[in-house]
Amino acid sequence: MQTKKIFLKHLLLFVGVVATLSFHKAAHPFYLSVTEINISSKDKTLKLSCRPFLDDLQLALHAQSKQALNLSIQSEANKKLVANYIQEHVKLKLDGKAFTLTCLGYEIEEEALWCYLEAPFKAGSKSLSIENTILCSSLEGQVNIIHCIYNGQRQSTRLACPDALAAFELK
Repeated sequence: MQTKKIFLKHLLLFVGVVATLSFHKAAHPFYLSVTEINISSKDKTLKLSCRPFLDDLQLALHAQSKQALNLSIQSEANKKLVANYIQEHVKLKLDGKAFTLTCLGYEIEEEALWCYLEAPFKAGSKSLSIENTILCSSLEGQVNIIHCIYNGQRQSTRLACPDALAAFELK
């Protein structure tokens, strides 16, 4: 009798876990982020917006920080966590020289989180390289789409993890 109770408890636990995992997979069966880099030589600015799925980013941040968090709540602590994660996983170089992006903030749009960053742009730069590892270490099958818009001209690439490097000519 005791063995049957233990078996039923384990069976219910197993069914619950499978159902939960199935629901998460059904929420969105693909793992994708979009990073857009908009460069204006006229305004001398480089603006970056990054859009991962909110639940995927929360899971990655939870695994990294070991803290319970809810990114739907706008706070300075959450802004710092998001900014640090994006800055750690999106590295840019102009003509081979790394530079730092400043985080302007983030917002939630349906199932996605938009994070906005910017930096001054040095006119006359010829190339932009990017290393984008957003969610690569936490999600198998993660794909990062990158759009680079320079003076109205769009170039795009698709990086499927573990591929993380892309380069764009600025002409």
